[in-house]
Amino acid sequence: MNPDLPPPVTKDEAAAALAEIDRVIEQTRKIISHGSASPVLLLWGVIWVVGFADTQFYPGSAGRVWMLLNVAGMAATFALTLSRRSIKSPISKLIFGSWCVLIGYGTLWLLLLAPWVMPGMTRAHAPPWGVRIPAFFCTVSMCGYVIMGLWLSRFFLWVGLVVTAITVIGYYALPDWFYLWMAVFGGGSFLATGLFTRKYWR
Repeated sequence: MNPDLPPPVTKDEAAAALAEIDRVIEQTRKIISHGSASPVLLLWGVIWVVGFADTQFYPGSAGRVWMLLNVAGMAATFALTLSRRSIKSPISKLIFGSWCVLIGYGTLWLLLLAPWVMPGMTRAHAPPWGVRIPAFFCTVSMCGYVIMGLWLSRFFLWVGLVVTAITVIGYYALPDWFYLWMAVFGGGSFLATGLFTRKYWR
């Protein structure tokens, strides 16, 4: 027997380690529920519903409305996050920081990639500008859901994957109704997730 190798893990030690993992996951869920996640999700659910519905029915005002909604949403998000005790938790700081990084990289990707089209395509064949940008940011947000799902709960993972698929379907199959499609299914997913965490993660 090699003396340099660590002793094998016993069944009791393995069970204790799994129990500790479950405890940390449960604690994280409680932090999210009692922290800013639920009100932030509800906030952005309302913003998506209002913004996409306005874009569908009043496209001329879409730019101004989205600008106001995003500015108000970001301000409210930071206010809600900083006002909650959960921001003091190391886990909450990691989650909040991950979202900040994601938003930063999403903005960078937009600046780098928006002027370009896929190889072999001309600008005439590219998806309409007014659909490309919302679809891009929707999938960026859903990427964040998937990341959160890997850390916290498969619920977020599946929400992210399903809404990503919904976005792609609406993008290619229903471009004329894309904004209304996303108002219902995109905004609705945020609202459902916020209500779910508030009700069941106590």
